Formats: sequence, C-alpha cells, structure tokens
Amino acid sequence: MHSLVFFCAQKVISDHASTRKALDYIPREIYPVLFKAAFLDIRTLVLRDVVQRWPFSILNFSTILKRCKHCDRDVIREKPNKQCLQAVIMGVKDYLMNELRQNRTPVSRKTKASTSQDNIKLRKHRLLRVVDLTGLQDDGDRQDADTIGQWSRTVALAKACIDISRTSKRDEYSSSKRRKGKGGALLDGACDSQMCVEIHANLFITSNSYTTVRDALQIGKTSLLCLKCRDLRAEELSAKKTVSILELLDPVVLRKIELRYNNLGLSGLNAVFPYFPIFGNLISLKLPYSNIDVRHMTPEMEESFQSMVAAFSQLPNVKELNLASSRLSGRIRELLSVIVSGVTTADVRAVFLKVNPWKATGPDEVPRRALRSCVDQLAGVFTDIFTHSLQQSEVPICFKMMTIILVPKKNQAALMTIGRWR
Repeated sequence: MHSLVFFCAQKVISDHASTRKALDYIPREIYPVLFKAAFLDIRTLVLRDVVQRWPFSILNFSTILKRCKHCDRDVIREKPNKQCLQAVIMGVKDYLMNELRQNRTPVSRKTKASTSQDNIKLRKHRLLRVVDLTGLQDDGDRQDADTIGQWSRTVALAKACIDISRTSKRDEYSSSKRRKGKGGALLDGACDSQMCVEIHANLFITSNSYTTVRDALQIGKTSLLCLKCRDLRAEELSAKKTVSILELLDPVVLRKIELRYNNLGLSGLNAVFPYFPIFGNLISLKLPYSNIDVRHMTPEMEESFQSMVAAFSQLPNVKELNLASSRLSGRIRELLSVIVSGVTTADVRAVFLKVNPWKATGPDEVPRRALRSCVDQLAGVFTDIFTHSLQQSEVPICFKMMTIILVPKKNQAALMTIGRWR
C-alpha cells in the first residue's frame, strides 16, 4: 500500500521538466519519498536531479529504500536496477562538479559579497558528504540485463572516482592562471576539502578489476570522490596484490574480509595476516580455498602457522572465521583458541532476541517463541555449550540436524526434476 504522499510523489516525477523546476521549492523532508518513487519507476533523469540537489549530509540506500509508512515495498531487498544506480552515480558527479565550479568561479569585488552570501545559502541546502550503498543486494551468478551485480558496481564506482579526479585536475589546471595572485598563491575559489563526498560500498575485486579499483582507492585521499570499503571480497588475487589493496582501505570502515580462490597457502597468508590487526572493527574473516595444509609441516611452515595464529589473536572483534577446504587436522583447536574467550552470554542473548517467533519448529520441536521468551534462562546454558563445542572442536549432532520439506512450485506441470521444487 502507498500513502497519499507517495502517490503525489509519483505524480510529481512523471514529468522530468516540471520536476526539475520544482525541486528547489519542494521541502527537504519530501526528498527521500521522491528518491524512492523515482527508483521504483526507473525515472533516471529525475533520480539524477534529486541526488544533485540532495539536502542532507547522508544518502543511505538502506534507510530510504526500506519499507516505510509511505511505501510498504522493501526495495532494498531487491536487486538494484542498473540504470537507477548509474543515475545516482551521475548525480553525485554532477553535484561535485557544480560545487567545484562554484567554488572556483572568479568574481569581481562588487559582486563578491553577494556571491558569498548566495553560496552560503546554497550550501545550507546542499550538504551531501556520504553516499552509503552497503545495503544493496547482489545478483549472484545470474545474469540479468536490468540489474547490476557487486562486481559491476565496484568497477562503476571506481571509474566514477577516477573520472572525478581527472576532471577536477583538468579544471584546476585550466583555471590556475586566473586563480593566482601576485605571489603565485591561490585566491578564493581553491578546492575546499569540505566538498569531498565519501561512497561507502561493498567491493568485489578480481584480477580483471584490480588495477581500476586500486587506482580509485589511491586517489581517494586527494580526490573529491572517496571510495570507502565496508565488506571486501577478493578473488584470484596474489598475496602482493591483496596486501596492496588492504593498505589502501580505511581501518575504521572495513568490517568484513573474504579472500577466495587465491591459493595463498601458509606462506601467502603469512604475508597477508600482519595487516588484519589494523582493522579494529573487523568482525568477519573468510579465507576459503586458500590451500592451507598442516599435515606435513616443515620448520618454515610451522613458523608461518604460529605467526598466523599470533596475528589472529589480535582480532578481538572477529566473530566469524571461514577456512573451508583447508587441511587443519589436529591444529584447529590451537587456531580457534582465541575465539573461545570471545563467546559471551550477551552475544548469545542478542542472537536469541533475533529469532523469528513465527518460523516453524525444527527437528527438536521446540517452538521459536519459547526460545525468545526464555532468553534470560537459556542464554547462559547455550553459552556453555558453544564454549565447550569450540574447545572440543566438535559441533553437537543435534545442531546439525534439519528437516527439509519439498514444496512444488506453482504452474509447473512436470515435477520430475529437483528444479521444479522449492
């Protein structure tokens, strides 16, 4: 169901020319509704103008596109439309270039005072500093012409950062003579660091996109558009390339690291692990298919393994570790010993409070409502179970059991293949 405000917003964005003229007179509280309406109806030109005139300091996709009182559609859980996301990126670029040109436009002494007042008035309505894209869904392995996946988003954002940097440097070079005083110093109109916009996103880097993303991260400290990574996923990167990416990431923003199909082994991971403790907010570390084998250890390999354990002990906030396809027989307890102290009753209680009471019961036939209602009584018990499980490096068999019920899909005549069921 849509509210009357949302229906009015859809009517407003139906004509781009009229919307563009009306944006400066629309209250700032209506902008999120206009953004969601334009995103739903794929009004790319309107979406670009809305972003260019965004009146808030933060543009958070998860907040704007979620289910709200004006629109019950949870757009943030859907695959993002390619054209809409490109329109948002273009809107951010337009916003930055307008700010840059206004800041560098030479003015006479007579009009300097009035122009400064106009700029101050304009900046009160244009305060964009952070564009948060971390809530967008990935389209996985499916190819869809209308949506954009995490890899394509990463490349598009990286290219946008590079384009903005090149354009700003070109404009600065062409106008440098007009902006120089007698002593060669820059006059009013030089680039202000407060104009910079940060883009927070989950980055997916492969060998094909490594150079582009690395260049974008390198210029982030001096460019108007700065790319920040919250969740990093890297595939088929060497230890040297992985380290070069980690050195460019913001330690405050990064929360998850996933290195896949890189075949680093103990020697490669020993080169990468010293960089992990830098990220104090890291909560997830996934290293699947890293080819770690501790069955036939040499003295050099043993030293590498001990260094890896020592580095991992410096990650107090890590709650998730994935070493799939690694051969750690006999050494898993030593590696996981640093996690045992991290399981607390408060952590278990927080997980229990997230249990959906309306879900069906499992093989134990314990209602989910009972788990959530009795959280204070059960949190301590399950904390002991989890701690003991980590110490023994074994998961109870009852925790591995599940009930699978096949439900036929609708409008399917033939049900002889597994793809006809869900």
